[in-house]
Amino acid sequence: FLPDVRRPATTNWDFSVFKNFSVTEALRLQVRAEFFNFTNTPVFGSPNTAVNNRNFGRITGQANAPRQIQFGLKLLW
Repeated sequence: FLPDVRRPATTNWDFSVFKNFSVTEALRLQVRAEFFNFTNTPVFGSPNTAVNNRNFGRITGQANAPRQIQFGLKLLW
């Protein structure tokens, strides 16, 4: 265990956009799009800290998921 080993910085941008439409006086429709990890920036994992491992000091994994997009319709009454 090496407490002084640092990992790369974490940057994650989420983005959401939505639009409301009036269908009737009491009924509204909302159209939404949500983007998680909007810029698709990888966040690398921590370096390997096992001194006897051949990958010592190397970063071999990613700590976040790639960009995810979801769309939705919401009916409000």
